[in-house]
Amino acid sequence: MSRLFLFAVLCVIATVACTTTAPERTPPRSDGAATAPAAAMAPDQGAPPMFAPSVPEPKDARGIPPCDLLTDDQLRQLDLLPDSATGAGDAVVQTCAWTSATDATNPVGLEINTDSTLAALDIIYNTRDVVERFEPTEVAGHPAVRADYFADNSCTLAIGIADHQGIGIQANGANRPLPDPCDIPRRMGEFILSNLPPLT
Repeated sequence: MSRLFLFAVLCVIATVACTTTAPERTPPRSDGAATAPAAAMAPDQGAPPMFAPSVPEPKDARGIPPCDLLTDDQLRQLDLLPDSATGAGDAVVQTCAWTSATDATNPVGLEINTDSTLAALDIIYNTRDVVERFEPTEVAGHPAVRADYFADNSCTLAIGIADHQGIGIQANGANRPLPDPCDIPRRMGEFILSNLPPLT
């Protein structure tokens, strides 16, 4: 399964071309919380979610490059190499991937969309008829969905940061026989949510 599954879905929904422009890095705050540039403007909010649960305590990831959503210490706790970060994206979706410190050919990647008039998890719920595995869940109190094209041992976890901000984390694309292939995506999501400020 491609680790860019959610990236492709979001690009199709937004009907835009996917480019590979590397984002600028914004260092995380010393207390571990990422900060958005003061110039970041709130997007026009669309309709509330129609299919997915609403996010009860939304966070705000606008203006933060995806490779800066985690601290170096958090990446090491996930057995990822901080210096291996590779970012790409466009105005709709941005991505970042890291190399595993223990399995170099099995990277972990994420995709984030913070400027959408569509409810972020509704986009994923609309794929439930084309994926083999669709499992609603929660990550740190935020609604989430495991949505995999194939019922193998990979894991793609989509998390609602806010109703109109979402992140997708994919791990074990190499299909290793792991006891819990969603362990790293779940822990990564918890770290990211703990770093983000509340949506105001």
